[in-house]
Amino acid sequence: MEISQTPLSSNKTSKSRTAFISASSKAAELQDTSRFSKDSAHVELKEGQMLRGEIVDLRYNSVRIRLEPGHQIITAGLEGDFPLAIGETAQFQVLQDSSDRLVLRYLPANPQTTADTAVEKALTASHLALTDKNKALVTMLLNHKMSIDKQTLHTMVKLSHQFRDTSFLTLVLMHKYNLPVTEESIARFDAYTSGTNQLLTQVNALTNNIAELLSGIAEANTSDALFYVNDTLLSLLEENAYAKALDLPAQAPLSSILLQEERQLLEEAIKQQIEADSQSCKNNAAVLDNVIVKITDGTLPLSDTIAFLTDIFIPEQVSRHTLENEMNEQADPLIQNSLPLPKSDPSAAIIADLIEKYSPAADSPMEIQDLLTAQEREYLLLYLPSDSVTDDFKEQIGSGTAKIQDVLQWIKSSLPQMDLSSARELLQSPEYSRLLTGAFREKWTLTPAKLRVKDSVLHLYKDLEEDLKKLDRLLKTGKEITETARFQDPVKSMQENLTFLKDLNQVVTYLPLPIQFKNQDAQCDLYVLARKKAARHPKDGLTLLLHLAMTNLGMLNIHVRMEQKQILARFYTEKPESGRLLSDHMSVLTDALGKKGYRLQAEVTDTYEKSDFVKTIMEQGAEDSNIRRYTFDVRT
Repeated sequence: MEISQTPLSSNKTSKSRTAFISASSKAAELQDTSRFSKDSAHVELKEGQMLRGEIVDLRYNSVRIRLEPGHQIITAGLEGDFPLAIGETAQFQVLQDSSDRLVLRYLPANPQTTADTAVEKALTASHLALTDKNKALVTMLLNHKMSIDKQTLHTMVKLSHQFRDTSFLTLVLMHKYNLPVTEESIARFDAYTSGTNQLLTQVNALTNNIAELLSGIAEANTSDALFYVNDTLLSLLEENAYAKALDLPAQAPLSSILLQEERQLLEEAIKQQIEADSQSCKNNAAVLDNVIVKITDGTLPLSDTIAFLTDIFIPEQVSRHTLENEMNEQADPLIQNSLPLPKSDPSAAIIADLIEKYSPAADSPMEIQDLLTAQEREYLLLYLPSDSVTDDFKEQIGSGTAKIQDVLQWIKSSLPQMDLSSARELLQSPEYSRLLTGAFREKWTLTPAKLRVKDSVLHLYKDLEEDLKKLDRLLKTGKEITETARFQDPVKSMQENLTFLKDLNQVVTYLPLPIQFKNQDAQCDLYVLARKKAARHPKDGLTLLLHLAMTNLGMLNIHVRMEQKQILARFYTEKPESGRLLSDHMSVLTDALGKKGYRLQAEVTDTYEKSDFVKTIMEQGAEDSNIRRYTFDVRT
């Protein structure tokens, strides 16, 4: 017998037909979801009118209601959120009533009661206990527009049991934005939401521990470990991504920096300056002509171009030291005001921009006078073997003009030739510790000059990540030494912070920037307030929030909205005197931006308020959830 002819098959076919006919009948009923049923055709409704009745059927956004009084049945579309179920009696408002469409809106009698009902239904449908803790968890999910389906609820309840001391808010937000939920990441998230997690604080802690590390190893009388750790630390200072980035363009041809039209402007300006200059320029006309040709065709290296432009255009009375100091703070006014060219001349901006961005002065490495007093420099000289230090280098150290990096590299190369006692004495001296600390702080922080260099922030994080890996390996190698074991905590803490920042930046663009000014440090937090996953057209503009914690100015929030060349900036200061200071000098910023083609409209007010990390940053910077409605059908 064939399977299709069995009694069981025949019975199934009969039942299927019956079910199909029944389903078709119901489908036909629901096709007219936006019209009155025949039984209630005589009911007259007006937009804004209130209705009350029992829910007879509920499918998606369509509802059938038996009205009170009269028991007429109507079919309508529903708009908005409606946690309803068949058999409930509810109140509605007519939003639209036309000949072919009826749309209602559900009106909860008591919003709080409705929310409680939705919470209880969600827990019951997920077979979870109706405890106060579970109810609070579901309420938190609803408040943050998250799904309260069975899988989500079981995941969240499991997390709440695993991390009992963690707030529901933290767990919900981390789950919502797909952040890894671990003890370490929870600690980081809480620190960021409370504003206590500052990269600058960690950098300072790490550099201070580096200084204590060598002196601790020396006191433990482990000479081999002392020299090995010191050599590793100095090697880290040599591997500087930012410095390498500055070195890259030095021999790059000018054509890689300037367009042909810009090089032609330079040619004209140089020829005019030579024509107006002294006889010495005319005596070297052949050499100058050769240089000008190379500038015009773009083959002259960038470093030679800058040196040539500086000799031609920068007056001798503007000393190199003054130029370096000015570049650390504000380069454009000094350079452009010193050029023998009208400010309106486009070549003046090109020359100033080249010198500002690519001159070696822009790097301005720290000198030992920035860290050591005259007396401390004298002590440092006593540790150095006099027979191996040139008189010129001694003079630079004594005057404080020697670069910190140069001194440290000289020490590294000279240590193998020094006797053991002198070498140990030098490495555990407070003067050497301060130099080492200062060098790492310079490497792991940003200065205004560094920020002018392209990708300087990227280089900073690259250096930090690589250095921490090497420090971690160093500490594991010397784990038997108590001093290195003590150093592991700050290294691990910063590594965890960088890892969390990577995860966080999948949700919102956020960068903590440790900035080193001339006489103070500042923690700067940069937030890009734009939906990270949403496609954004350049014409949409860019919205930023810059938060600065300044020693003298206090707390400062800067909201920036930029659309093409128009910038709208609002400065919110903590101290009234800081606001007055900014207002008095706002013209400097306006002029500087104007020279670069931007128009600034600025407001300054002393109404500073601490930014809410969740509401201001994450909720504005992350893609919203698509879930807006939560219903539980008693038939399922």
